[in-house]
Amino acid sequence: MTRLTEKLPEASKQPNYDAISLTLQSWLYQILTDAFGDVPMSEACSADEGILAPKFDTQQQVYRQIIDNLKTANELFDEANGLIYNQSGEMLYNTSKGDATGIKKWKKFCNSLRLRALLRVIDVPEFNAKQELRTMLTDPATYPVFESNDDAALLAISGTYPQEAPLTRPQDFTSYVQISEFFVDLLKGWNDPRLQVYATQVTLPDQTKDYVGLPSGYQTLPSITASGLNQEMAKAPMKLAMMPYAEVEFIKAELLKKGVIDGGSNAAKEAYQKGVQAAIEQWGQVLPDNYFENPEAAYDDTLGRILNQKFVALFFCDYQQWFEYNRTGFPVLPVGPGIANANNQMPKRFKYPAALQRTNLKNYQAAKQNMGGDDFNIRLMWQQ
Repeated sequence: MTRLTEKLPEASKQPNYDAISLTLQSWLYQILTDAFGDVPMSEACSADEGILAPKFDTQQQVYRQIIDNLKTANELFDEANGLIYNQSGEMLYNTSKGDATGIKKWKKFCNSLRLRALLRVIDVPEFNAKQELRTMLTDPATYPVFESNDDAALLAISGTYPQEAPLTRPQDFTSYVQISEFFVDLLKGWNDPRLQVYATQVTLPDQTKDYVGLPSGYQTLPSITASGLNQEMAKAPMKLAMMPYAEVEFIKAELLKKGVIDGGSNAAKEAYQKGVQAAIEQWGQVLPDNYFENPEAAYDDTLGRILNQKFVALFFCDYQQWFEYNRTGFPVLPVGPGIANANNQMPKRFKYPAALQRTNLKNYQAAKQNMGGDDFNIRLMWQQ
């Protein structure tokens, strides 16, 4: 995996560009390996070296490289110099020449990503992830992580070329799509203000308006009018979540609940509440004064409560909800009779694209053999 500045002359190399390159590549490769399993990494992006059919690295190799690269990036960040070639700032943190604030946020993003990666492999013995997590979270001076929504990796899209929303037609986001009963009822049970951001109301037979979800996995479409997604979420200006601050607090809450790190009797509750508040405020909403007085939303000293809130906090953050569900089994999702997958199980991974078989057949076949197949039910190394 080539660093951004690796091929530049020594005199023009700048450690912050190197560190950002490693951070962004690690973010991308973790999504890829969590979605597919074994993927090309060490030989990827090497066409200029004549490698047109890169080998696949194993999940273990990819994760080891990600974790090591993020540690290296943390050590490379130079707060004194900013990004010397960026006179008008970059897109994520608007960092420019001499901007220490932007570099500090990049460093927090780097270390927050490392928390995500280590948590994903916390039960994989070869990674010693619990000790690595303890080392990071007990030394915030060396390993700073997100401390507020202002630190979070939320990519602002203005809507003006070239910063256009990912969906050219917002109606493609909402057409023939309804929100699930489970998701709607979860948020209604919490009296959560995010529901009005995510969903549209429908008119009930008595002419009142409410949020109504569709049952999961139905065989025949129920004869009800269900809430759709709020089309405004797909319109710019918008912020695309690469990693939200709330995720860091929920990582801390889980580790405190499991006893991986120590923080006192109320530490897990405090991290849980910070995570909930951050997730609500990320969407421009205000945490209701009595939110945590609601027994359904209050911290109840269970892992399920933490991970249910984390599931909602990761809404609209690539595939992280799916990845976390496959790691933890939470939330406990309803399984309907219409699910076609074997034994009504949640898919564990994506199948490799057909184009890959045409362009890199030999290495595809080797990866398929190593993983035990290429179907939705192949369990990845970090999954339960």
